[in-house]
Amino acid sequence: STYVDLVKRASDENFQSSWPPDVTVVVGSRIYTGYNCITAWQVIPRNSMVGLLDTVRNRILAFALEIEEESPEAGEATSGAPQVPQERVTQIFNTHIYGQGHNLAIASSNVMQNTFQSVIPDDLDSLKNYLTSAGLAPTDIEEVENAIREDEPPTESGHFGAKVSSWIGKMTGKAASGAWQVGVATAGELLAKALSAYYGFGS
Repeated sequence: STYVDLVKRASDENFQSSWPPDVTVVVGSRIYTGYNCITAWQVIPRNSMVGLLDTVRNRILAFALEIEEESPEAGEATSGAPQVPQERVTQIFNTHIYGQGHNLAIASSNVMQNTFQSVIPDDLDSLKNYLTSAGLAPTDIEEVENAIREDEPPTESGHFGAKVSSWIGKMTGKAASGAWQVGVATAGELLAKALSAYYGFGS
């Protein structure tokens, strides 16, 4: 209902999702030389929100129709009357709501789905596989690999070296521009957690 209200009130406008303050602090001074970014946001096209609502409605409708096909009287069944077995309801629910991709917007455009893998401390291959599954380009992964080799290992979680921090800023900028199809907030958190796990500070 919240998203429906947003779409109704903003008939010709796009939406914005502000960057978390901690992400802005980390990358703010590395976006443009000599400048510091104070605040930033991701633009969310209105048609993406409309597509999300359509997907939700269509999946709920498909779920209800299949339940009705299994038991035409399910909606009006009295207490104690035979019902659709719970196992079958769960199967139908998983098929229509989650689908094979476990992604609510699996049929929508401009949506990226990721299957993340574990990052093992000091295992560069596991980090590269993780970043590949997150949709990063090979050149970006090669760049962070070089940055890791050139920087001194951090002594605290989240306090990365200059080159790794610069790379995070670059990737967050890509997310903001749409070159990397991940939300800005998600991008910053994803990269920070992956690199912290690689350096042995937990995932």
